[in-house]
Amino acid sequence: MNVIDAINREQRLAVTDNGEICQITILFDRDGDETDDAGAAVAAVIKLSDNEWLTVDLAAFQTARMN
Repeated sequence: MNVIDAINREQRLAVTDNGEICQITILFDRDGDETDDAGAAVAAVIKLSDNEWLTVDLAAFQTARMN
């Protein structure tokens, strides 16, 4: 089972616990509507492989800044 360790909403990327970089394909706002506003997104669908998708609650991730 893949676990998402990090999310970059602006670049629509996710990193799994084994270092795989995956694409965020859809973002959802708090009303359950699709959004392009990364700041308003509360959930995401991530494409792990050709036939594997994962939904993620974005509230589980904290903002981290890197220099």
